[in-house]
Amino acid sequence: MERPTDTFKETHNLVVAMEDTYVGGLVSNLQVAELIGCMANNRRAAYCKVVEVIAETTAPLLPMEQLLAAIPSKREPPAEDETEKVKSIANG
Repeated sequence: MERPTDTFKETHNLVVAMEDTYVGGLVSNLQVAELIGCMANNRRAAYCKVVEVIAETTAPLLPMEQLLAAIPSKREPPAEDETEKVKSIANG
């Protein structure tokens, strides 16, 4: 959807909702890529979440971490000590 001259991200802010909330809507590829990057950097905040994303001119500009925090996880995230244990086993 983006072209070098597009300003969609500057005029439309993300709205993140639970799955099957919206019937239609638009969001730029760049905004989706940035959200995926945020989710990759904040795996605990994104753990087992299914989201639907659109962009609206009336939506407030909020940090992506805050948008993700509003969506419930489909599972409880593993405890911190379990995560560290798995990492140490994987690293040998």
